[in-house]
Amino acid sequence: MVTFLVRILFHMLIVYGMWLMITPILDNYYLSVSKRIDYRRTAKSRLVGKKREKIRGKQSFLLNRHLDNMLYLTKNNYQSGASVRRFYLSTCFVFISVLLIVLMTIRELPVQLSAGDSLLLEDTAVGILPIQSMWRFSLLLSFIAGLLPYLRLRYSFSQRRNKGSYDLLEVIKIYAKFGYLNVSAALTKTADFVSNDNVLKRPLLLMAEVFAGYADVEELNQGAMRFSSTINTTFGNIFVSNLIYAERESNRQLPSALLELTQMMEQQRGTILEVKSNNRDAIQLGLFGNILVLVLSVGTFIYLLTPKIYLKLQFQTTTGLTFFAIIVSSLFISFLISTILAKPKLDYH
Repeated sequence: MVTFLVRILFHMLIVYGMWLMITPILDNYYLSVSKRIDYRRTAKSRLVGKKREKIRGKQSFLLNRHLDNMLYLTKNNYQSGASVRRFYLSTCFVFISVLLIVLMTIRELPVQLSAGDSLLLEDTAVGILPIQSMWRFSLLLSFIAGLLPYLRLRYSFSQRRNKGSYDLLEVIKIYAKFGYLNVSAALTKTADFVSNDNVLKRPLLLMAEVFAGYADVEELNQGAMRFSSTINTTFGNIFVSNLIYAERESNRQLPSALLELTQMMEQQRGTILEVKSNNRDAIQLGLFGNILVLVLSVGTFIYLLTPKIYLKLQFQTTTGLTFFAIIVSSLFISFLISTILAKPKLDYH
């Protein structure tokens, strides 16, 4: 069994290396395809009418918009449309690769049968897994592997959204220095001067393009509000509303509005840091306490039952596998909750 898992691992490493080799070629292909699709979409909208095209876009491709909103913040080289197609292709590549790898190696995994007490007697290999079991097992592993890119994207999005609520403070401070420029130029300058680890660097450039080339007020509002909805905080909404007002009305009141917003964010950040310092011990206990208890419990059972019997009870019985899945799920949930409590979002409330 160990040899089987090691062989799968090495096959995955080979496939991953191949993916890294072909990624640069695919990136150029994504960009060219995206440009052609955007050109056709623009031409079609002019022919059939812009309003009708917007209604049709709202009624379809919900999954595309969902992924696009997350990629908008998580990808430093985000390209509208192209990033979503690249994500689809990479997910399919993972699914098919794992499916083929498991099918090629699973034929060498023997069926383990034993007579009498399966916990105390040695196992004997009597055959090869049947075709039906091979396909079920392979599809199960490939389905789990196919979910990993989305779960990773979801986790990265939640982390970067949280970080973006704090990075917004740096953005506002730098933007205030260029408040005398028009909104598009000020956003571009701000994106150039923010630190490289600021997660809002790329979204700032995209919002600058919206302010530089919008066709009507609705397009301006949608492009700007996409930035604020990505951060999803009251401070983000206030900042974008001030930019829209400065673009449409006047730039005179913008410096004072940004100064007031900066003071509010500084005050809220101080409150969050104070609460976090008071609850640090409880948060650390939630992060590492459960893992410590699990390690001590498992070590005790292994010492009392011997490793062989413990592994059989844990991984070769339905009850053991069920409790193992419950324990791992509860540890993951507690880790997420502790992570959220460790650094709450910088918001008004």
